[in-house]
Amino acid sequence: MRNTAKNLARAAVLAAIIFCLTYFIKIPFPGGYVHPGDAGILLAGLWLPLPWAAGVAAVGAGLADLAGGYAVYAPITFLTKAAMALAAGAAMRKKHTLATFCLAGIAAGIVNVAGYLIGDWILSGNALTALAYAPANALQSLASLAIFVVAAKLLDKKIRF
Repeated sequence: MRNTAKNLARAAVLAAIIFCLTYFIKIPFPGGYVHPGDAGILLAGLWLPLPWAAGVAAVGAGLADLAGGYAVYAPITFLTKAAMALAAGAAMRKKHTLATFCLAGIAAGIVNVAGYLIGDWILSGNALTALAYAPANALQSLASLAIFVVAAKLLDKKIRF
């Protein structure tokens, strides 16, 4: 992997952005909260090599759960957000167009909803309880997709990682 020092610096900045977007901007929702942090995860998928993007997403969002009092969700968040970054990054490897940005956000959103559905099912022991939280996860994914598309269109040509 070339440019390891640059990737490390970029990863640190993006992990901090994801943490801040997740920890400081919270909209309370039954069972947790929704936040724009997933937009930062999508940006990591856009700008970093896949393994770096996965690590950044896992660390930034996982630390936000730990710091925010949701430690029970941290392992689920760590795995789900890493998988989201991989899905989004894979969708955007070849081209940076509006269509690929949307495809990446949709792929990451599906991973988000599925990951937390499984996680909530494990934590609650009840599939219906897990399903009750799925709309909030879908709403978060859609809102983050909208934020990401705007940010990516504005920044992608200006910020070249």
